[in-house]
Amino acid sequence: MILLVVGAGAFFGAVLSATGVGKAVADSLAQAGLPIILSAFGEAGRSSR
Repeated sequence: MILLVVGAGAFFGAVLSATGVGKAVADSLAQAGLPIILSAFGEAGRSSR
């Protein structure tokens, strides 16, 4: 089970890198000026609805 989760995370990271979405998200978070941990909690709360 752990290998499945790790593999899925690696695949997701590769997709973000290949499509350029990761760079866009990083730029928007940098412009927001929020610490990354607060941004992560905000995204998790928004996506759980």
